[in-house]
Amino acid sequence: MRKLFAWIAIASVLVVCSSVFVRPVLAKDDSLQRVLKSGVLRVVTAADNPPKEFHLMRDGKDEIVGFDIDIAKHIAESLGVRLEITDMQFKGIVPSIRNGEFDMAMAGFNPTEERKRVVAFSHSYHVLPFVLLARKDMADSLTSVSSLDGKSVGVQMGSTQEKILDEYVPRCRKIALGKLPEVIMELNEGTIDAALVGWLTAQNYMHNYPELTVADIDIVVPEDKTGQAIVFPKDSHALVDKVNDILADMKAKGEITQLLEKNIALAREAGQN
Repeated sequence: MRKLFAWIAIASVLVVCSSVFVRPVLAKDDSLQRVLKSGVLRVVTAADNPPKEFHLMRDGKDEIVGFDIDIAKHIAESLGVRLEITDMQFKGIVPSIRNGEFDMAMAGFNPTEERKRVVAFSHSYHVLPFVLLARKDMADSLTSVSSLDGKSVGVQMGSTQEKILDEYVPRCRKIALGKLPEVIMELNEGTIDAALVGWLTAQNYMHNYPELTVADIDIVVPEDKTGQAIVFPKDSHALVDKVNDILADMKAKGEITQLLEKNIALAREAGQN
C-alpha cells in the first residue's frame, strides 16, 4: 500500500511539473506602450475612396483627408501622439500590417474570417451597405441579380466588395482593378456595365458624375459583412482595447456621425472623384 501511495505521489509531482514546463510562454504585448513611447501612431490607408479617405490640395499642398482620417486623428490626439499617414494600394495594406510596418490601417475594412486569421480588428465603427453603380442608359436593364449574368462588374481588387461579388453575384464577369477611381473611369467610359461600391462612395460619385445612378438591384448581404473596422497587427490586444474605448466614446458623443457628415460635404465641395 505504501508503494502505491508513493507512486501516486510521484505521478502527481510529474503532472504538476509537466504542466509547469509545457505551458507556453506568451510574448509580451507592448503594442500600446510602443506607440506611446515612440510618440507616433503609424496609420496606412488607400486614399482613393472619397469621402472616407482621399487627397486634397490645400494652399498648394497635397493632404490626405477624409472620414477615416479624421477618426485616426482623434485616436492619435486621445493617445497624445502624432499621426503619421501613409498611402498605398489597397491590396498591399494587410500584408504591410502583418509585417508590422504600421500600427493600424483604416480603409473601409470589413473583418472577414479570412482576414481575422492574419490580423486583428477593432469593433465596427460604421456600417456601410453596398450598391451597384451604373450609367443611366444601362440602369433600366439591371433589375435583379440574375440580370447581371454575363455582365461586366467592376470592383476594387482585394476589397470586401470583391468577396461579395464572388459570393452573391457569381455569374457576372468580374473586373477587379487596383484603385477605385480606375473602376469608376471604366464605368464612365462604358467598358464595364456596373460597379459594386459602398453606399457612401456611390453618393459622392453620383454627385460628381450626374450620368451615374444606383441600379435597382437589392443584393442582400448580412450586416456583419458590411461593418467597417480598424485593422491592427495580430496580438495587438492592448492597442486594440484602447482604440475600442476611444471609438465607444466617440459613438456615445455622436462624433462619428458628425465626422461622416463633415467629410461628405468636404468631398463634394472639393469635387473629388
